[in-house]
This record gives sequence, C-alpha cells and structure tokens, in this order.
Amino acid sequence: MKVALLNPTPSDLYSPCIRSLTALLKREGHEVRQIFLPADTYAHLHVNQGFVMQMGDAMVDELAGLVADVDFVGISFMTAMFDVAVQATRAIQKARPDVPIAWGGFHPSTMPKQALEFVDMVCVGEGETALVELVSRMDDGKDFTDVRNFWFRTRSGIVSNPHRPLVSDLDSLPYQDFDFDDDWAWTPDQRHLQRIRWADYVRDFVPRYPDRNLDLRAAYKTMITRGCPHKCSYCGVAFHHSLYEGERYLRRRSVEHMLGEIKAVTRARPRVRNPETRGRGTDRGLPRLALRSAAAVDRPARRRDRGRGHLGREATVPRR
Repeated sequence: MKVALLNPTPSDLYSPCIRSLTALLKREGHEVRQIFLPADTYAHLHVNQGFVMQMGDAMVDELAGLVADVDFVGISFMTAMFDVAVQATRAIQKARPDVPIAWGGFHPSTMPKQALEFVDMVCVGEGETALVELVSRMDDGKDFTDVRNFWFRTRSGIVSNPHRPLVSDLDSLPYQDFDFDDDWAWTPDQRHLQRIRWADYVRDFVPRYPDRNLDLRAAYKTMITRGCPHKCSYCGVAFHHSLYEGERYLRRRSVEHMLGEIKAVTRARPRVRNPETRGRGTDRGLPRLALRSAAAVDRPARRRDRGRGHLGREATVPRR
C-alpha cells in the first residue's frame, strides 16, 4: 500500500512522529512518502501580520499532486500547526475525495471529536502499531473500524475504540527514517515543495549545534526516551498520562539499541560528527551511552541534559 505521511513542522524537519511511523510501515512492506509542510508559528507573524499560518496557492497545488498516486494519507500535528493541517486536509479532499485521511498527534488525540469534523478517522494516543494494523487491514480489504486507538466517523455515528497499551519495549521499533527515499519539503522561499535528499537537508534544514570546540556543525537528532515524567497542565503530555493511567509512561531505549542507531547513521552519513545524547528525566544510561557511542565511532562524546539529573560536565573520549 502506498502511504503519504504529512507533518506541518518547524524548520528543522526533525518530526520524530512520522519518521518513526514511516520506518515501521516500511518494515511491514508499505511504500511511504514523507511530506513536510512549513509551520513556523513565529517567523511568519512578522511577514504576514497575522495569526493564521497558510501555505501559498502554488504549494497547495503541488501538495495535491503529491497525493495523486497514494492510497492513504496520514497527517500528524500539534495545536500550533492546526491551521496548516486543515488547509492541507481540505486541499487533499478536494483533489482526492476517494482517499482516506487520518489525523494523529497531540492535538487530534486531545480533541478527537473536533478532528472528526474534518476527517473520517483519528488516532488517539501513540500510533505506531495502530497505524500498521489500520493500513494492513485496508490493504487486505478487511473491515478496520474496530482498530484500537482509532476513532471513526461513520454513517451511524462516532465509533470510539479503546486504546491499546503503550509500546513498552522501544527497542522493538526500528530506527527513525532518514533514508530520504521519497521525502518532500518546502523550498527556501517557502513557495513550493521540492524533493529533498540528505545533502538538501543538511544545507537548508538541519540544525547546527556547537561541538566541543564551539564550532557549529550539522547535528543528527534522535530520542532515547519516550514520555515525559511530568504532568504540566499546559502541555498535552498531561492528557497522555491520564489516557495511559496505570502504565509506565516514561520509557527508555537500551544503550545497545541507541548505539546501533548512532553507528548506522555515522556510517551512512559521514558528516554527522560529535554524537550528542539527549533525554528526559533521570536518564541513568546517558553517560554510558555517550562514552560507548564515542568509542564506537571514534569521535568525542558530549552529553547535555538540562533536565533533572544534570551531570554538569562533559564526557569525552580521545581520538585514537
């Protein structure tokens, strides 16, 4: 099955949500096109003098063309990207009224009834295993309206299925997808969509961080934990804590799994240097990961952690 996954995203195109979904769908044999849409909710205010972020007509037309050959569209977004998500949804519905569209992410998860005013299905909570089951059933021509984690708008009303348990073993998930097999993002002037490769990503999008010599270098971002331990009232994480009450919400990847990703990306992308590890909460495995990853790729390691459990020092491994 050919799937298009869209993410209105800030300028670094990090998007761990759809990159994880893409990797899992590919592992199950599906084709995936990743489309990143501009949703810089701060810079555009100085240009457009308004509080509604909208894509230009040319970009909307190109987006419609990119979904002309797909069988399913998924759109993941946070509340700040709602305007762009609605605009993209309406453009796709106009161009492809036959294609099913699902919403997911923090905003649809917290407001599924509102989401169903725009689309016919919405994923509530984490979506990896739920989306794979949904797409596989569609591909096989089977009924999918009882897939857990999904809400559906049907002729007889709203179907709200129960949610499934969290993925407790993060090592069971593949590494995030940075293959650039079929990735699209905006041009520097934000007027058109273009296919991007790794070189384009590094040149136009990838964030720069200071290395141990304070030189700015391209950075590879990844997550070693999932689920914040806190329940701040202004954050969507508080809703997820209540959704998964009784389960362990903060989960960690093993050092070995994280090390495997660092090795894979540094082999495939030699320009990625000075591996840096980031996490949430009291990540006891971070110092060990920093040292082992640096030794594995023969580069200095540095750990930053501004959350609880801050080390207050750098761990370095000299080059051999």
